[in-house]
Formats: sequence, C-alpha cells, structure tokens
Amino acid sequence: MALFAPRSSRELDKKIIQKAHSVKSVFVGSSKGAKRGLSERIASAEVEVNRYFSKFKDDFLIIRTEEELKNYVDNIIKDGIVAIDTETDGLDTFNGTLAGICLYSPSNKASYIPVHHVSYITGQEVNNQLKEDIIKKYFERVVNANVKIIMHNASFDLKVFANLVGIRLPCYWDTMIASNILNENEPHGLKALHDKYCGDGTGVYSITNLFEGIIFTHVPIKLGYLYAARDAKMTYELYKYQSQFLCENPSKEHEDLKSCYDVFMNIEMPLVPVILDAELRGVRLDLATADKLKEEYNAKLAVCKEQFTAIVEPIKDLVLQFIRTHTTITSKPKLEWPINFDSPLQISELLFNVLKVSDKNGKSTGVKELNAIMESTKNDTVRNLIKTLLEYRKVQKLLTTYIEKLPNEVNPKTGKIHCNFNQYGTVTGRMSSSSPNLQNIPSKNKEIRKMFVADEGYCLIGGDYSQQEPRILAHMSGDEQLIHAYTTGKDLYAHVGSLALKVPYEDCLEHYPDGSVNQEGKLRRSRMKAIVLALMYGKGTKALAADLKISLEDASSLMKSFFTEFPKVNEFINKSQSFAKCNGYVKTLWGRKRRLPDMLLDPYEFSYANGVSRDFDPLDDIDSDETNDLTVDPVLVQKWTARLNKAFGSFKKREVIQQALAEDNIQIKENSLKIADAERQTVNSIIQGSAGDMVKRASILCYNDKRLQDMDCHILIWVHDEIISTAPIKYARECAKIIDENMKKAADKLVVPMKTDFEITKIWYGEEIDFSKI
Repeated sequence: MALFAPRSSRELDKKIIQKAHSVKSVFVGSSKGAKRGLSERIASAEVEVNRYFSKFKDDFLIIRTEEELKNYVDNIIKDGIVAIDTETDGLDTFNGTLAGICLYSPSNKASYIPVHHVSYITGQEVNNQLKEDIIKKYFERVVNANVKIIMHNASFDLKVFANLVGIRLPCYWDTMIASNILNENEPHGLKALHDKYCGDGTGVYSITNLFEGIIFTHVPIKLGYLYAARDAKMTYELYKYQSQFLCENPSKEHEDLKSCYDVFMNIEMPLVPVILDAELRGVRLDLATADKLKEEYNAKLAVCKEQFTAIVEPIKDLVLQFIRTHTTITSKPKLEWPINFDSPLQISELLFNVLKVSDKNGKSTGVKELNAIMESTKNDTVRNLIKTLLEYRKVQKLLTTYIEKLPNEVNPKTGKIHCNFNQYGTVTGRMSSSSPNLQNIPSKNKEIRKMFVADEGYCLIGGDYSQQEPRILAHMSGDEQLIHAYTTGKDLYAHVGSLALKVPYEDCLEHYPDGSVNQEGKLRRSRMKAIVLALMYGKGTKALAADLKISLEDASSLMKSFFTEFPKVNEFINKSQSFAKCNGYVKTLWGRKRRLPDMLLDPYEFSYANGVSRDFDPLDDIDSDETNDLTVDPVLVQKWTARLNKAFGSFKKREVIQQALAEDNIQIKENSLKIADAERQTVNSIIQGSAGDMVKRASILCYNDKRLQDMDCHILIWVHDEIISTAPIKYARECAKIIDENMKKAADKLVVPMKTDFEITKIWYGEEIDFSKI
C-alpha cells in the first residue's frame, strides 16, 4: 500500500522494493522442452499444473452447457460486477481462434468457458464446448444490465470479443491502466502485480513456461481451466486493491490521489472505447503506391551503390595494398574487395585504417559520428563517400522499415492495417502505437505517408494542435510576455526573439511582408524556438549549443537573455523541481502524476564496506546482545560529504570515494547523475503529460459527439498532437469544424487561446481537396 502513498517514507519504500525482489518465479520447462513431442510436453505440464494449481480445483468451475452459463450470468447480474479474461491461440485478435473465456464475480466461483479446444491426439474439436452465438447471447444480457466489467489489458480482450465473438463490451476498470496511474515506473503484468499487492509473495507463474510450445487451444481443458480461471479472479482482486486508492474519497493519507482518480475515470477509461474503435476500423494502404515506391527506392539504392563504386575505384590499389599487408597465414583483414557497402565493419576499416580519418571519437560509423567527420574533413573522397553512405542508409531504412514492411501488415480479412495504440505508451501518459508504429512514419518524407488513403467516398481530416506544448508552458508558468504573444496572435518564437535579442519583432520573422525569406530573422526565430523546446525537454546549455552548433558561451548567453525577459519561466522550472524534491513527483494540468523517485535521493549514500566499520571488533562485548551498528558515524558522513563537495569534476570525486574506502572502510554511492536526470524530467513530464491529457480529452469529446456519429466520422490515427479522422467527403468541412471546436474545448483550462490547423485530403499528406470542384 505504501507504494501508492504520496510521501512514502524511504523505510517503507525499501520494504516494498525488497518484497518485490523477493518474489520467486515458478519456471516450468525450458527451451529444450519445445523439441519434445506434444504428448510428452502436455504430460509434463500436467504434472506442474497439479503441483501448483491443484489446490484451486474446488474453487474453479468449467462451464460447458448453456444452462450453466445462464445460471452464472444470473449471478453476475445480481453482483453487478464481473472480471473477464480471454485465452486465444496467439496475439492475432482478427484472425486468431478463441480458446476460452475466464469469468469471476463475487458470488460465483472463478470459471472457464471452453470454446475451441481441440484434442492434441486427434486434432478434432473437443465435445461439450460453448459456441460464440451462445456466449454472445448471454454477454448481451451482461451489457444490457450495465454490469461493471473489469479487465486487465482490456484493449486485447475487447478486440477478441469484438472480432471473435461479435460483441463490443464496455470496460469499467482496466487494472493495467490503473496500475500505470498508481505507479508508472513498475512492470504491469497481471501476475506480477497480483503477487506483489494481493498475494503472499510465494511465486509468480508464467504461461509461456508452463505450456511452452503448446498452443492454448491444444491444452486439455482439465489442465487449462485451472490456469486460466484464476486470471479472472486475480484481476478482480487486483481491482479491489486498486480501488482503495483510486476512489472518489481516498483516505487522508492518500488524498492527493483524488486527482489521479479523476484522470482515470474521466480521461483514461472513457478513452478505451475510442481506441478500440480506431483499432477495429483500421486504415487503408494503397498497395499500388507501395509497389511504385518500392521500385523507385530500389532504383535509388542502385544509384547509391554505383556512386560508391565510382568513389572507391580510384583508391582500389590503396585498398588492395592494405589487404595484402594485413593478410597473414593465421588471419585475414576485415576489409575485402569489392568493399561490402552494407558492412559497418568494412566501412570502418576503409575510413579509419585505409583513408586514415581521425578516430578521436572512436571508430564508429554511426550517423552522428559520420556527420561530424564530414564537417571536419577536407578530404573530398571521404566527404563524398560519407555523403553517399548516409544517403544509402536513409533510403534503405525507408525501404525496409516502411515501403516493404507496411504492405505485409495489411490484414487479409479487412484489407487494412490495424495497429495497436498503447494508451499509456510513455511514463508521462502520452499514447504510442505499435505493430506497426504509425507515429514514427517520417513526416519530412511525405512519400511514405502517401501510401495511406481514405476509403472510397471518404476523406482524411487531420487536426493538429499548433504549438501545443509552448502554449501549455505559457499557461503553467503564468509568464505575462508569453501569454501576451498568444492573446495578441503574434508568432511566439519571433516575439521571444524580439524581447530576448532586443530587436524589432519584424526582424525575427521568417518572411518579409512581401513573402520573401528573411534569413537573419529565420535564424533568430529558430534559435528562440530551440531555447523554448530545450527548456521543455529538460536540455541544458551544452545540449542547446550542440543543437544550434554554437559555442557553449553563446548558448549560455542566449539562455540568460531568455530568462531575463521571461523570469516566470525560470520560476516555474525551479518551483517544479523544488516540489519534486519534496514530494517525489509532479502533476500535469489535469492531475496525472509523474513519479520521479530519484528526486528524493540523497546526493551521497554512505555504508560500511562488508557491512562493518573499520573499528568493529568481533571479540569485543562477545556476550552482548547488541549487533554492530551498520549506520555510518555522522561525523564521518560530514567529513566525506565536505570533501566531496569541494571536489570538482567526476575524476576528483572518484579520488575522494577511493580515499574514504581506504581510510575509513566507507563505501560512497554518488547519486548526482540520477538526480540530475530526474530534474531534467520534471518540466518535460508536466508539459508533455498535459499535452497528452489534452489530446485524450479531445478524442473523447469527438467520439461522443452525436453529430459526428451521425455523419459517420471516426478517429483513425493519433500522431502525438495530431488527430486524424475519416468522414464522408460531403460532410468533411462540417466534421472538421466540429473536431476543431472539440479540440479547443479540451484545452479550456488554458489561459491562452488554443489554435488548431486542419487539412482535408484523400491521401495522408496529399493535396487538399478542392471543394469548389465537388
């Protein structure tokens, strides 16, 4: 319980950590076991099931008839709550097979409904299982009775029910999302969480090991139900534990979790059906465009290879000489001719050993290192080689990661791509996507996104928050100058540059009034933008200097000028870090917590080496019941802390740490790097988390908007601060207007106006639709 407390004492936290680390895992079988016959593996699994789960036989049920299901559902409806889990033959919720359904409600025993188990001997489906139409019939009763449905990782199970049973279930409480709300820094698997908070700490078991190499539909029902049915009961027990903290009126000890409950019930859980709808709907990929791009990018690769060959041909003799002089009877050089363009090892040999490029930063051929070499060298061969290599890698990555891969992600049943949107994708609460990741598709290379198209007769409506995070910074800091820029409709970065650099506002704009580019203004604006973003992302002057490619002194001067003109931003940063140092967390604008436990660390931790002080005498007071005090003498702590504080630089600090061990047998653990990293995350967590909350709130408003529903408008994709929807072309402009209103309404806490930008296209990043021609 203490893990969720707002100001847990370090002693209490330490006990919880020790409990978590003391969990014993039950590992059954091994990778070698997968090579055994199916009968042998199932026999082995049966031994382990009986060993660990036989005690639950009287507590669990197998529901195999409609009458049994009816009676069970009658009790569920009386209870008004049920925990549900599903077992399948894999992770494909569209084309997979439902093995069975796990249920638990307080007045029922934990149960398992087998659906499509097959005999591992005959390969035929086992008799006396319930089919989808019967299950759908009774789960419709559960839905119509407004029963509270509890799940763990509801996204998966809801898709299983929608695709394999034919019913969309509502979810009242997702214990995995709740665990993220309560502590985003720990693992969120059901069994680990249950054992940690609801169990006795005797063990966590893993289905991967228990039924290794066996598809769950092939697991005998008499074995599978013992394992599966408990999942639903564990989910319910975890829910009961979590609801002590996530509730409308938490105890005084946990009263600061009230805002977390508000986030959970008013943002996270209402978002579940929104994401479900987007995942089920999917997005269409134009395979003809993909084929065309594949051809074009393979041609680009061929050109890069030809250019590379032309560059290295003049130095062929030099390469061959290197190969000869480095070839011995026992070893061969890492380089060969012709040079393998795809081998980083050979490229490294060519650059650093043949062409003698300086290797002061190591012999890496990473993008960052290659760019640094290209900027510093005057050797045309090296420059041209690196330029061609970087272009080749860029083209190759686009080809293999997107152009060739995305068509393979198209679902054969629906003809669309259905990615997973991870509701709590980052520790700040922002969403992410996977399988495939639609959020990392390059925006600068518009060709890749053009593979995504709307359905026939429909269009894509992209709504993008304009300068979302800087606006949140203006609100959170309360800086009058930043707020003034937005309330008067000025370009923020030009306004910041004007004040910080003491030049007219117009001289910080990218364009002159006639539309021509103002190169000096563009530079000023970009530098101010870099400063604002650096502050929000927790970057310091060193990182800023690297981003802007200026000296550390100039970066420091720019930062100082900014803070002089916008002092409340600096106050906001300092107050946020001070709050985190006292409490171990920060909160978003809507009350989501981001826990930064490293902020609570002492700069230095002292302990005696081997658990004893240098003065400890094991023969002294041998009859005494007192044990050696493991706490380091405060005088010694003060002594070494003073020396550490005077030591400048990591090398000097290491010297002091070594002296402490030699002189007083004291081990010192320095936490400065951990603390500094946590400090950098404070403002970023507040700003980015608030931005994520805003997007989620806007999505919920759009999903529940009756007019958008009537016009068949639906969200398809989220890309950070952008919401991409689809609607019939004839309703597109009206839909865009309503989406715009909802996105701004979601930002109603801000004191600055929110601006959104919209595009209506048939192709993602394609030309905007000309409605005058429709």
